[in-house]
Amino acid sequence: MEAKKSEKNTFFYIAIAVAVVLQILRAFFSTDISTFDEAQYLVNGLQLCNGSALLVDDWNATQLSGLFNAPFILLFKIFTKGTDGAILYLRFVFIAIKAVICLWAVKRSELSENNAIPLKVTSLVSLIYSLSTMNTISYNTIMMLAGYMMVMILLTYRDEMKDRVFLGVLLSFAVLSNPYAILLYLFFIVYAVVLCILKKTTPSKAFHGIVDITLGAIPLAIIFFIVAFAGSGVREVFANVGNILASPDHDMVSMGPIYTMLAKTWYFINKTGFLYSKVTLAGIAEVIIAFVFAIKKRKENAYPFVLAITAMMLIYILVRNGNFVENYIFIPFIYLALSLLILEFSVRRLVIFIFTSLIIECVGIGTVTGVVTVSGFCSLFCVLIAEMLSLPDRLKKITNYIPAVTVILVLILQMARNWTGPTDLSSLNNPVTRGPLKGTFLPDGIYEEYNAKMDEFERAGVSKTDSVFCAVYEPLVYSYYDIPMGGTFFYYEPDRDIEYLSTHKDKDFTVMYFAKKVPYSDITDLAFSSDEERIVKTVWKNYEVKEFPGSFFVFKR
Repeated sequence: MEAKKSEKNTFFYIAIAVAVVLQILRAFFSTDISTFDEAQYLVNGLQLCNGSALLVDDWNATQLSGLFNAPFILLFKIFTKGTDGAILYLRFVFIAIKAVICLWAVKRSELSENNAIPLKVTSLVSLIYSLSTMNTISYNTIMMLAGYMMVMILLTYRDEMKDRVFLGVLLSFAVLSNPYAILLYLFFIVYAVVLCILKKTTPSKAFHGIVDITLGAIPLAIIFFIVAFAGSGVREVFANVGNILASPDHDMVSMGPIYTMLAKTWYFINKTGFLYSKVTLAGIAEVIIAFVFAIKKRKENAYPFVLAITAMMLIYILVRNGNFVENYIFIPFIYLALSLLILEFSVRRLVIFIFTSLIIECVGIGTVTGVVTVSGFCSLFCVLIAEMLSLPDRLKKITNYIPAVTVILVLILQMARNWTGPTDLSSLNNPVTRGPLKGTFLPDGIYEEYNAKMDEFERAGVSKTDSVFCAVYEPLVYSYYDIPMGGTFFYYEPDRDIEYLSTHKDKDFTVMYFAKKVPYSDITDLAFSSDEERIVKTVWKNYEVKEFPGSFFVFKR
């Protein structure tokens, strides 16, 4: 038996090795998003390494993810004495982390007697999938991998303390990267209460289960509080955290969390429905067919319809896109998963379905990157749900092979997306030789823009003794100077900058940075304007402006 398991695993080990090699090769290619979002994820950890106070010095709503990559960045800085090449290094680190998780998932899958092969296939999804082609530690990817591992544990659950404690550890990772994941903890509590009401377990056993999960979450919670309050007091943190939550596209304060949840859920449904109305209608039809056949107790007749409709939806999305760039290709798996749940209903499957759906919901209300991000998480969890909802015994081969082949096909398309979409082989003519993207290649246009920024940063004359306030979203300026900085993050909003400077009157900034072109915005300043002057004059009377083609550096006199 062990020999057979070893033989079956050999295929997956080879697949993992091939996927890792391909991802390592892909890691050398950068895109425009590398200079903004990916650079920001580096900065989240870099700020902590440089002594910035968490939740105080920077009003970046994604900064908590810096706790996860800060140890790796600190190690990198010890050996290199700088940040040149740091982004490529973090890509390699993340690929290694995903490979280890994939190996763990393959071994963990063996605890499932009926679904071992399909679950091993889904482990490859977690390895190969990369959000917007970014392979790095971020608030999105931490949540995705922690969520995936939690679902794997639930699918292969053993009534043991170590499983529950490990769930707690993973839950703490998810909550720290995306605070809305606290809903998952509430889910475990509600589930325990429901089991007690239905007399499926004793109150004592349910209580101990929640305690075990809580124990697993405590170590990371302690680390968070130590880091959060080590460099600042409770009053300082609370004075800043409201402004962090109210940052553009993260505004949870004025709208309220419940409204935000409903609004973003509707946005996702409406966006995908509008883009793929035929897919939405086909999916609804698929679910109705499954429901009708289930009521008539002829569910075995529904499987050909369900699988055929899923296949048609996949084909339609491929034809409509004309390429494999979008993650919407996974949307049909949502309807497949729901149909299989209806046809092969069990309380355990319903619980796992609700849990995975809740993970997707947490991501949807906690991210700023919109529908593509959420559909990306759907890609992982809905494939997982569809795979785990196995068909009857007489259709085991269909269970093990048709979905598995489909997932492998989609994985190949995802790899094609990475190589035929964002990966521009002409980038090989543009090797980056300095800054955080050193060691990678950039496409034409982005390469010139990146080097122009590096030139401006160098010519500005900012020294290691300066204290810089970044008035716009420009993570490259943080990583280039590699010194503690302050900033309001994301869009350029003069009133928000003034609010920051008023809140941090104790900060002795000597330089302010303004970009002429702000990402994700139409703002393009051709000259030092009244808005910039208004910001500077709130703290300084005398100053000197150094103007460059793409930016302004304002020095205190």
